[in-house]
Amino acid sequence: MRYPCIALLLILFIGCQHTQTPATAGLSFTTDGTQYASGAVVQLQLDNQTAETMGYNLCFATLQRQIGQSWEPVEDPDTVCTTIQHGLPPGDTATFEKTLMGDLPDGTYRFMTEAEHRDGNRRETLVTNAFSVES
Repeated sequence: MRYPCIALLLILFIGCQHTQTPATAGLSFTTDGTQYASGAVVQLQLDNQTAETMGYNLCFATLQRQIGQSWEPVEDPDTVCTTIQHGLPPGDTATFEKTLMGDLPDGTYRFMTEAEHRDGNRRETLVTNAFSVES
């Protein structure tokens, strides 16, 4: 073979392409709706269908607004959270209510959070479905 390094890299790439961890594949983070008004309560849900307990705190979920093709964080100065990590066992679901700010402009939004593997070495970044806010 004329280019053995390229062939090896291609084999490694193809072989590694489907090595998504069970935790990534088994975690879902969703909202209870697809359209809200400013000031509405959004129910967040974290579902753990992995084989391990995951650490989380949905109070720290951050709101993001879609601006063009990117997602920008929306600061909420009124949010106060306790710094505690909860454990979500395999097969369990956690819910948390977040109240949208009353002065949010119309647009497309989502929430982002992190879940931590119990070994403490890896974190998963999770985002909800996109939803619209209309006054």
